[in-house]
Amino acid sequence: MNDSSFFSVLTSALSARLEPGTKIIHETILKNNGIRLDSILVLAEDLSYAPVIYLDPLYAHYKAGSSMEEICHSVL
Repeated sequence: MNDSSFFSVLTSALSARLEPGTKIIHETILKNNGIRLDSILVLAEDLSYAPVIYLDPLYAHYKAGSSMEEICHSVL
């Protein structure tokens, strides 16, 4: 599985476990040193803030043998 399909599968798996109305948005964040990092934002309806979860470390864990269930559990 390549990284873009991993991100799609992870987003779907997380959406199935979150409260209805919670949105997951995929973004590429430009850091101040010029590095671009893929991330997801988890937006709950009633909150004015959202956690940013960087995807590259999660993909590395997946490639090292972690299951999607384990990765979802660690994110949640």
